[in-house]
Amino acid sequence: MTRSRSNNDRLINNLIEHEDVVTKLQDLAEILNHFNPIQFYTDGSYQNDFLNTEAPMGYGWTTSNLMVNLTHSGSLKFFPSSTKAEVMAILTALIVSPPKCDVFIYTDSQAAIDAFHKSKNLYSISPRWFNKINNNILWSAIHHIIEQLSLKVKFIKVSGKAHSGDHFNDQADALAKAERLILTPTTIKHNHLPIQTLTLEWNEEIPLIKMSESALAPYSIINE
Repeated sequence: MTRSRSNNDRLINNLIEHEDVVTKLQDLAEILNHFNPIQFYTDGSYQNDFLNTEAPMGYGWTTSNLMVNLTHSGSLKFFPSSTKAEVMAILTALIVSPPKCDVFIYTDSQAAIDAFHKSKNLYSISPRWFNKINNNILWSAIHHIIEQLSLKVKFIKVSGKAHSGDHFNDQADALAKAERLILTPTTIKHNHLPIQTLTLEWNEEIPLIKMSESALAPYSIINE
């Protein structure tokens, strides 16, 4: 096993729940091990009137500059939003990228691009303010992945939403929508993040991705 594969395997094992999701990501990391640069088209899907046989959110990505383009997709639960789904697509793309890779993320979500840049200072803010940032656990994981793998990441805004005529953007959108039928969600192990010194949980089970300061008291606080 190469050093590059070891780095990806360690991150995937440490940060991702559920063995089947871990295995899929590790297999993708092995395939992508020697590619540089890599272009990913990412997308997220949120449906507010989902059925019991569906998850509220799905995410997906496809590579666009390889001879055989690879794809990955999955579902999420808890605190649903289209931006959260998009962020998970970005996270899973980065975690399978080889160390020192130039990674280009093509997304139609300006909100995700803006949040990426705003969240770069997560390492320097207090735990209380950290827990007021939307999708803080996912962004914390993303910046940890980038640091551990020494990635160079650039975001490119894709014009238009689904069915824009951009083949790869449309493919990522279709993957995200289809994966809402997969009920095994992609979940982050937040206690393996080095800056996650304080985590708010609802019902001592569900980590919160944002909490207003006035509402801190009723929730359990887990000190890592």
